[in-house]
Amino acid sequence: MCSHTPAYFRFLHAPSLTHISNTRGDSTPLSGHPFTTTQSNLSDADRASLNITASHLRRSVGLEDKTDLSADLDSALAAMG
Repeated sequence: MCSHTPAYFRFLHAPSLTHISNTRGDSTPLSGHPFTTTQSNLSDADRASLNITASHLRRSVGLEDKTDLSADLDSALAAMG
């Protein structure tokens, strides 16, 4: 990923266990960017009134071992720079 890529996108793409998705209906760990996905249909004013910014991320965990999930999160945070 390029150094000019926003940190939140580097965070989303770094983990090896976590998938980028809004929901899958299963126990897979997920990361998402509400600003460009689930909340993208809102106007800028509505997102602002709800305090939804481009830097917000959504993360849910699955059934993986907590050590693996922690390492995955650490790698995502490290990718942010």
